[in-house]
Amino acid sequence: MVRKRRNFAPERVAIIEIEIDKFLAVGFLEEVSHSEWLANVVLVTKQEMGKWKVCIDYTDLNKACLKDNFPLPRIN
Repeated sequence: MVRKRRNFAPERVAIIEIEIDKFLAVGFLEEVSHSEWLANVVLVTKQEMGKWKVCIDYTDLNKACLKDNFPLPRIN
């Protein structure tokens, strides 16, 4: 599923780069090379004025992932 890449203003790009570098440094995110674009970054304002929260939009991730032919059986 090819997604259109979102464009941001230069000041927002700087905020995103700082936050993504933090995620990469702690090991929360891992850089992966895909031929298709899977998820976009979304900036959301926090309740505190002037603060931003970086979120990842995984809306179409399930469509891009392969289905499991052997699901786990019901354990009751």
